[in-house]
Amino acid sequence: MRQQLPLSLAYGKFLKERYGVKDLTLSGSNFAVSFKFQDIKGLWIGVERGQLQGKVKYKDLNGTSRKHDLELEQTILTFSYLLDKSWQLGGGIGNNKLSRKFYGYGDHSITVNNIAANSGIAESTSKGTLTYGQLTYHLLDLNQDRFQLSGSYRYTSSVHQIRASDQRPALNTQGEPVSTQFDLGGHAWLIHFGINF
Repeated sequence: MRQQLPLSLAYGKFLKERYGVKDLTLSGSNFAVSFKFQDIKGLWIGVERGQLQGKVKYKDLNGTSRKHDLELEQTILTFSYLLDKSWQLGGGIGNNKLSRKFYGYGDHSITVNNIAANSGIAESTSKGTLTYGQLTYHLLDLNQDRFQLSGSYRYTSSVHQIRASDQRPALNTQGEPVSTQFDLGGHAWLIHFGINF
């Protein structure tokens, strides 16, 4: 799975302006189990677990290459409906956890007294909810539909609150920490390999 995060608003815009980020993509793999709903033909319900990673690469004031690591863990309740043999429409609701690891100073106001305690790699986490809609096309069926290869387009909506007290908050034009939102939704493309029992 590859998901493109928007960089035009709030915390995404801060990353773009502060670190020169031109593209922020999360990629990884998901594992899902789905069951056919017996009372309604074509309806499937299931659970999906996934982990996506991304990096913000930049250079510090000394010209040294640095990076921020992003990791997004997701647990989702899914549902889908077979429109016909090839097309499937679906969606899901769930929760996620974002972990951000970064190099730098944990305090926006660095002095001689606190610089040693602030430098190095720190980690910050936040939690939120998500919803998504998805359209799937079944590309290949083998062994009487036992094995299936599919491709999907997914649009996800998920927003996390990054507080001013966060280890790496957004900064205003005066360089002061401000609370803002991090849009973790966006467009995604998926390739599925499924086994039907």
